Parts: sequence; C-alpha cells; structure tokens
Amino acid sequence: MSFKDWLTGDKVTNTGIEYSPIYWITLSVVLLILILLIVFSALKKIPNKIKQNVLIGIAIFQLAFEVVWRIIFAVFKGSTFVNLWPMYPCNLGGIIVPIVCLLNSKKGKDLFYLFAFVGALLSFALPGNMYSFDYMAFPLLKSALQHTGILIIPAMEYSMGKYRPSIKDYPLLFVGCLIHFLNCEGIDEWLGLDPATNDYMYLRQGYPFEIPGIPSPFVTIIFALIVFAILLIILNPKESIAYIKGKFNLLFSKQKKHVKGE
Repeated sequence: MSFKDWLTGDKVTNTGIEYSPIYWITLSVVLLILILLIVFSALKKIPNKIKQNVLIGIAIFQLAFEVVWRIIFAVFKGSTFVNLWPMYPCNLGGIIVPIVCLLNSKKGKDLFYLFAFVGALLSFALPGNMYSFDYMAFPLLKSALQHTGILIIPAMEYSMGKYRPSIKDYPLLFVGCLIHFLNCEGIDEWLGLDPATNDYMYLRQGYPFEIPGIPSPFVTIIFALIVFAILLIILNPKESIAYIKGKFNLLFSKQKKHVKGE
C-alpha cells in the first residue's frame, strides 16, 4: 500500500463488522484523551492560563486540520467543492466549534456546542459502517480526529466552568439545530445533492424510538429537541430551575391580573 493509497483510503476493505477492532481501539483512545483533559480542566491546582492555552491550542489544531484534510482530499482524491462542503453535521461542527471557542462567543456556544457534543457522542456510540474497515486509512483517521475535537472543546470549557448552558439558552440551541437542518436538508439540494439518498443528518436511520404511522425524520427531530431540553437542565440545574420558576411565576401573575381586570 502506497502513501497515496493510505491518504485516499481507496484500497480499504469493508469487513462488514460495525464494532470492529479498529472501532474499539479508537474509542478507547478517544475516551482516555477526553477523560484526561476533563480532569486536567477541572483541577483547581492548575492555573487557568495554562488550561486556556491548551484549549486554544486544541481549537487552532482542529481548525487547521479542517483545512488540511480538505486540501488532501482535493489534491489526492480529486474532491470537488460540492464534495468538500461541510454537509454532515460533524463537518460543519468541526469548523464552527473551534471558531466559536477562539472567539469566545457566548451566543455561538449556545447555538452549537451542545448539538456538536451530543452528535459526536452518537457518532462513537452508533458508528454504522464508519469503522468497519481492515485498516486505519486517513479518511477514517480524519473522522476520528474531527469527532474527538468536537467532543473535547465543549467538555473542557464546561469542566473549566467557562461555559455552563441552561434551559434559558434553549431558543439559541433550537436556532443552531435549525441551521444544521437547513445545511443538511436544504443547501444539499441547492448544490445538486439528494438528502433522501445521502441522509446527511441521519434522520432516516430507523432508530428504536420510531412511532408507527409518523415519518421517521419528524419523530427523530422531536425526540432530539426533548433530549436537548433535558440535558440543558441537567448541565445547569440550579439556573435552569430558577429560570423555569421565574417563567411560571410571570405567567401566573399575568393570569391573576387578567382575572382581576375582568
């Protein structure tokens, strides 16, 4: 196998094994790195400046890697602009997450962090045929590194106490999901691709939470939005509960005023 063959992955053999040895090795390494960096970020003895420098370094590497792998694919695989467009959520997240981190944008984090983190987790939990090959070619390494970066950046910021989302951020999270949806199910058609065939957002995968008679994409979207709401409460219960109570108190006070007005 030549170096070019490794870069393109053209000569890999699909073994048909979803949870292959390559998958378990990759998962083990990713979990080890993730746990170590979470512990590193949470340790109070380590100066915040050092933690911040490590985080910035990871974000810069992630962003640079997104440029490098596209150049490699364009040169060695002959990939076109359409092929290199960040159609999949992970490809878009791989670009947006490090940019948001480097800009330290609170709204950007509310829009994309949780979606990216959960999506990356699902890619490792439900790999499909992603790791069912006989060796780790560059396209597979690219995917593993991409998803690892998307996991690490939000996890480190949360562990550092730098970013703590709550249920009050749900509207922005919804907008972020909508942006991903339009990218996967709208821009692809504009570029001449078929979303029903490619299923870039994995809305037609036949998940176990399907409801007979209701279209799978609709069920998947509703289920995801409910899960995101629950996660936001879990990630910041104190602020989320206070926000929910405040909304209920405001609603009841308006009803009381309306009744008195009658």
